[in-house]
Amino acid sequence: MAPNRIRRRFNTAIPHQKITTDTSEFKYYNEQRIKEKLGWKSPVQYRIFRLTA
Repeated sequence: MAPNRIRRRFNTAIPHQKITTDTSEFKYYNEQRIKEKLGWKSPVQYRIFRLTA
């Protein structure tokens, strides 16, 4: 387990009150193929473009 470097309180007396997940496996916008598919627009710019087209 990684050290708690930002000193967040993950312990709780209530079950399922605090649930976390690791999102490092997901591909984010900086991936080349995603940028190409969106026409080199950001995801927000692409959505606006598609809604106004």
